[in-house]
Amino acid sequence: MSAALSYEERVELVRAVRKIHAAGILHRDLHCDAVMRVPNTRHFRIVDFSSAIVEPSQGDCRHELLWFAKLLAVREGDL
Repeated sequence: MSAALSYEERVELVRAVRKIHAAGILHRDLHCDAVMRVPNTRHFRIVDFSSAIVEPSQGDCRHELLWFAKLLAVREGDL
């Protein structure tokens, strides 16, 4: 992922991870290279689900969500 992201874009990414969790998927390998910006838009894609698991525990989802929010410097209250 190139170029600095605005705070709103970082919040959008963390919310996208929450939606993935709601679909019953835990990514397990979130990092900057697993996020791609869709060209000519303000949208992103989370990619590389090769380490993902289906039907993870709620604790694992919460841990991943909070870790990713911290990585992107997003306040938990903004989720």
